[in-house]
Amino acid sequence: MEIKRLSELEIKIILNEKDMRIMNISFTDFEKNSPRSEEFLSELMFILRETGLIKISEGNIEVDVALTGAGTINIYFRLPKGETRRTTELAIIAADPDELISKAAEIHKSYADKITKNGLYELPSGHALIFTIGYAHSTVAKKAQLKACTADSVLINKIKEYSPLVSDTPFDKLNFLS
Repeated sequence: MEIKRLSELEIKIILNEKDMRIMNISFTDFEKNSPRSEEFLSELMFILRETGLIKISEGNIEVDVALTGAGTINIYFRLPKGETRRTTELAIIAADPDELISKAAEIHKSYADKITKNGLYELPSGHALIFTIGYAHSTVAKKAQLKACTADSVLINKIKEYSPLVSDTPFDKLNFLS
């Protein structure tokens, strides 16, 4: 088992096939949200607290689990920020560049002042545009309005990890797609 601190607020744990056999866990356990997956995540939390990587007082922790092409399981722990602003990630995925540009323009127009980061990634059959949007805790309802353009966080992590970044300023470069 490999533990990496990706940032102050994110920790990644990598389990290879041998680790999974020893720990009696599989990706299917996470997909089905089985009691074994809950027990395993509790054990990991204990390890992370004991090693000082996570402090008990840090509040709610987001957990994402992804199966890689190499057959390993990546588990991401995201710690909450200490402030009242939160972020959410949205992914627009499209095979057709015109569809991507159209949806991206809508999001950018509505949330330009709240977009803190964005990146355009190349997929085998198209492109993905991933936004990080900041929102005040009291405007969680706005986050719900964006669900039509969201991909789940496991998919977003896979895109960021395994797809080449075409541009980290895509609004300057989206025209090359059309």
